[in-house]
Amino acid sequence: MASSRIPAERMQRYSDLAVTWMQEYLRVDTTNPPGNEMRAVAFYKRILDAEGIENRVFEYAPGRGDLWARLPAAGESQKAQNAGRVGHARPIILLNHTDVVTSDAAHWRVPPFSGQIKDGYIWGRGAQDMKDEGLAQLVTMVMLKREKVPLDRDVIFLAVADEEADGTGTDWFIKNQKDLLGNAEFLINEGGENLLENGKEKYVGVEVGEKTTY
Repeated sequence: MASSRIPAERMQRYSDLAVTWMQEYLRVDTTNPPGNEMRAVAFYKRILDAEGIENRVFEYAPGRGDLWARLPAAGESQKAQNAGRVGHARPIILLNHTDVVTSDAAHWRVPPFSGQIKDGYIWGRGAQDMKDEGLAQLVTMVMLKREKVPLDRDVIFLAVADEEADGTGTDWFIKNQKDLLGNAEFLINEGGENLLENGKEKYVGVEVGEKTTY
């Protein structure tokens, strides 16, 4: 794997950066309703801009919006980009949602939007569903860019609003910006549980389908 070629010291810096960003992200209140997901979009965009990663913001309703970012396949010309990435494998999408469910601070050991580290864990609404995965996907994009990993396909980062209620963020993007998905071959989203024992993975769960009857 590309990550196995990164020196341990540099990997630790990525790890430390992920913790810092995770705490910051958890402090962004995107409780749905009402959502206010543009706050999360601003968080992501600031980092993506600083890293020089192509991105676009779509505020489809007041305070509600999606963010799209892309790392292009290696050696791709602008002409090839516009033509649909001919000659490369179809894109992979890293999908996450930025809203979180409601929370009652009286039921929490720490304030739900504190991003506090307690007993070796980072606490906050969305720490499991699913700001953690969104942040992991962001760090993946940053690592791919910084380490100049040659890609055989586009890697698309897509953060959408309103997963917890009506799904308007995903619906709007598919209806209005479908071309930016590049006829993707793969999409990684939340689902599946991983079990750690004594610091080692006992198993990695992969959820391959959900709501299929629907």
